[in-house]
Amino acid sequence: MELNKQQKLAIDTIDGPVMVIAGAGTGKTQTIALRIAHILNETQIPASSILCLTFTDTAVNAMRQRLISIIGASAYSVKIHTFHSFCNELILSHPENFIISPNLRPVDELEKIEIIKDLINKLPDGAILKPWGDHYFYKRDIISCLQTLKRENISIENLTKLISDQQNFISQSSAIYNSLKSLRVSKSLESDVLNNLKQLLNLNNLSIALKTSLIYHQNLYNSGGYNLGTAKNSAINFKNGLLRFIENIVKDTPKQSELLTIYNGYQSVLLKNGLYDFDDMILFVINAFKKDLNFLQQYQEKYQYLLVDEFQDTNSAQNQIIDLLCQNNDNPNIFVVGDDDQSVFRFQGAAIENIFDFYQKYKTPPIVLKNNYRSHQLILDTSNSVINNNQNRIANFIKDVDKSLISISTVDHDPINIIPTNSSLEENYWIASKIKSLIKTGTKPNEIAILYRHNADSLELAEMLTKNDINFYLSTDQNILNSRHIQQLIYLLKYIDNPNQPELYYHILASDY
Repeated sequence: MELNKQQKLAIDTIDGPVMVIAGAGTGKTQTIALRIAHILNETQIPASSILCLTFTDTAVNAMRQRLISIIGASAYSVKIHTFHSFCNELILSHPENFIISPNLRPVDELEKIEIIKDLINKLPDGAILKPWGDHYFYKRDIISCLQTLKRENISIENLTKLISDQQNFISQSSAIYNSLKSLRVSKSLESDVLNNLKQLLNLNNLSIALKTSLIYHQNLYNSGGYNLGTAKNSAINFKNGLLRFIENIVKDTPKQSELLTIYNGYQSVLLKNGLYDFDDMILFVINAFKKDLNFLQQYQEKYQYLLVDEFQDTNSAQNQIIDLLCQNNDNPNIFVVGDDDQSVFRFQGAAIENIFDFYQKYKTPPIVLKNNYRSHQLILDTSNSVINNNQNRIANFIKDVDKSLISISTVDHDPINIIPTNSSLEENYWIASKIKSLIKTGTKPNEIAILYRHNADSLELAEMLTKNDINFYLSTDQNILNSRHIQQLIYLLKYIDNPNQPELYYHILASDY
């Protein structure tokens, strides 16, 4: 592929921090691979001194194969990892830095559920997270929240401080809340609301997080964001927004306090039994880096060039790994590639902070890849008309960033059709019928693709295609040996081989053969 101007700039700028905003289909993987090749050609460093971090095993394999096609066998020496595999390698390579427990092993999902259920049982009767009708109603939500806390690197100590700050805010804001609630439409309403907000901002020991949230409401009002709302008067919408902010804190703080109790208990059980969960691996490495400066410096010296793919999807814990590897270096050789419009592993728009923080930290103007090699212009313009409604796009925060993609392929003037259906069954039937019609009129089957949002959606689609005698290929990166039914079979075979294994009883009895 011939390089365009922006790609060449990203590849040639090998020293210092570089941020690339790569829209969909702009040759991101090729750019990263060629940059690695360029580093090896232009510097004296070995391939093993380059670390490339990404998010999935599929992405790791794709990057490795692309690099092999460019530089050959030396591509195997470049360290290409997911964040978790990188941290796991550090833990296995330096057990002396991770003396957490003998025979450390990952906790499985059934064990995790049992631990959470036991901790819920220990909550007092009438607790918010232990409702009367179904004590375990919130168990999945609790597991999800614990996962989020770890991914955002919020420790038990951090959560304790956050809750304490909120409790302090609740006790001090009660009178201001009543004052706000009593306000009615008048000429002085705007100044009265702003005065109440000023009082909230001047509360004693107000945390930075709460202060930032209050300033957000003020900025939203100043920018006209409260012109839209249930009331025609923007000052009333502003008042109601502040009231909801306080009410949500009052409502959520007791629930968060119970979550803290469970979080504390969960970590204690894991430690006592030599267990860890998936997200603990990253936290282990963060703590090890912070505790042992020599350990951190060893890896800072080992990896002279750091590349991060899908940067928009890094969570706070993963981001801290990157920050630590670049620590005490004002001009680190860090290259990040991301696109806030393609956030997959976090809620849409939530990851803009990573891209913006990088820009703020290193003051380096981003290189924007705009040439799209995948879609025709009609697709790009249509998708852009939807994405432009997102106010949290990075283009709204960094001056002179234009993310409008330009198609390199031939323009297709056929319109994009939207077909509304009443159910997934009707939708799948329409898709199958459309495919049959296309094939009947001469379209080659291998030129037809179906995109779906959730993996589970493929099951009903596959069934409908099968019923309509349509042959199809379903691509998946799932390991069949990890599937539930195969695992059940393995447990059963282990039991048949040796029935004297009590730890297998639960798995076998709980399985739906």
